Amino acid sequence: MGNGSHRSPYRNQIFKASNQKNSIMSKGKQFKETRTKLIELSNVAKQMRQKERLDMTINEILLKLIYNTNGATEFNTFAQWKELGYTILKGSKAFVIWGQPRTGNENKEETDTKRGEGEDDEYSFFPVCYLFSDKQVRKVEIAGVGAGKEIVLETNPDHSIDDIL
Repeated sequence: MGNGSHRSPYRNQIFKASNQKNSIMSKGKQFKETRTKLIELSNVAKQMRQKERLDMTINEILLKLIYNTNGATEFNTFAQWKELGYTILKGSKAFVIWGQPRTGNENKEETDTKRGEGEDDEYSFFPVCYLFSDKQVRKVEIAGVGAGKEIVLETNPDHSIDDIL
């Protein structure tokens, strides 16, 4: 498993699922397409888990074996990174995984109309979750500027605070 040989039988399926053209479309249609891609990648991950006897969740397989995460070690949502004092780097693309399953308190008619046509029941109660890695964020510092005013400064290793002031 360490030499990357586990990827080769699935490379074409992964490439096809993750590289479909993204045309300009409504948010609803784009969301459905994102969800469809995630279902396809999840099915590949399930095949990998069965054939390779991996003791990992589908989300772990997506993040560790399918997506190119460039050695990232920590993943959080936008809101979680913001709460930790970080900002997402411009141009960063989220890693799409499955969120916590929804509870069954919606009535069946509402659920059926919200679910996309032909969507696998297996995934119907799982929302899509967008994560960013530790390689896609920058620490934000807050510096006091007298009289209760604050200014937010983004940390940039190429500049010091003296360059900004």
